[in-house]
Amino acid sequence: MKSVRRVVVGLLAVVVAGAGAFAPAHAAAPGVRPWTPASFDSLQTWSTAARVMFREQATDPIDSVTIEPYNRVGSIAMRWFQGLGRDHMPEARTIESALDSLGFDTEVVLDDKLPAFALLVVRNPFRTSASAMGFMYWFRGTRLFEQGVEMRGGLDPIMKVWWNDNQAAPYEWAIADRGRDGTHRFFLFRLSADGGIWQPGQYEGEGPDLANAHTVSFEDVNGDGLPELVTWSPAAPDTLFEACTSCPSRVIERIYTERGGLGFQLHDSRMVPAPYSIFMLFVHLLISHNREAAARLLDDPALLGTALGMGWGTRHSPGTWLLEGGENQHWPEWLQFRFRGPRGVEHYVVRFTQKDGRWILKSWKHAAISTGPNPTPLPGPAATSTHPAAGSHHPAQAPHRPARRAH
Repeated sequence: MKSVRRVVVGLLAVVVAGAGAFAPAHAAAPGVRPWTPASFDSLQTWSTAARVMFREQATDPIDSVTIEPYNRVGSIAMRWFQGLGRDHMPEARTIESALDSLGFDTEVVLDDKLPAFALLVVRNPFRTSASAMGFMYWFRGTRLFEQGVEMRGGLDPIMKVWWNDNQAAPYEWAIADRGRDGTHRFFLFRLSADGGIWQPGQYEGEGPDLANAHTVSFEDVNGDGLPELVTWSPAAPDTLFEACTSCPSRVIERIYTERGGLGFQLHDSRMVPAPYSIFMLFVHLLISHNREAAARLLDDPALLGTALGMGWGTRHSPGTWLLEGGENQHWPEWLQFRFRGPRGVEHYVVRFTQKDGRWILKSWKHAAISTGPNPTPLPGPAATSTHPAAGSHHPAQAPHRPARRAH
């Protein structure tokens, strides 16, 4: 029996699908064995028609007309999810391969701790700019339910489902995806008390702003079994400093925690500590005459007078400092800077160390620089040293963390 799907056109652009399976007209009646979809050959005609619809799609948003091929893919997947059954849902990623072999562009994402919940993302294989459809599948007992949401990106989807001990909304489901422009988006749904529908709690424009993030992850930061949303983004430019195109950049880490009915809210934002960001902080403290705080960033506090004597705290015009390069590592422990100071242009190699678990400046010395566009290699490890174009900035590097994704 075919179930009816209707498009909710509005700010959220959510598509809510019926709970019954949308069985293709040419599909065989028997169920499917786990990991081996049944009636595969009989779906070829059904799939060919869906691919034609995808190819004919002329607009990017999904509406009551353009949704049809997405629904067909979702219907095939629902039939196979039902065939797998709740106990075999950890094997559901095989459905992605089966759908892709039919000529579709799909991605199946599971929550490893709660595999009875699955997300299928369906993208138009012929129109990469088109929105994707995310189909949410979940079991209530042995009965399979489905619900859809339009996703303007649909790339690199991640998800997390958790029990929140609230009878009115027993489960929550968070989803994040990425657009081809690199922009991440976030959705939060809460399950109705009868377990039959997911109510939207947060979505684009009504939740965490992830537009500037280059990495998004769900992490259990405090070990309480509930997820936090963690993002890493490039820090805003500091006009006092420029950097070479291949040099390490500063990274902002943001942690969003859920606060009851408010959804995920910003809990903490910090600069990820690293030698480059520590050196910039040291220079700014010198300029602001905060010598006590600046001395705490030195392995030898006596070096404070040396830095002041070289004029590091006297200049604050744009481009006073240039990060020219450093140790040939993604996270270098020594850096080379050019300084336009009261004594003219000087170059320094600055070395860093850790004290009580935090980065501090260990020492520095003048560096000999050859004429020409690039500095000469420094003693020791190879240096990266490519000068930037005026006003140029480089992409951020993600900090080390246990895993890119948490499912």
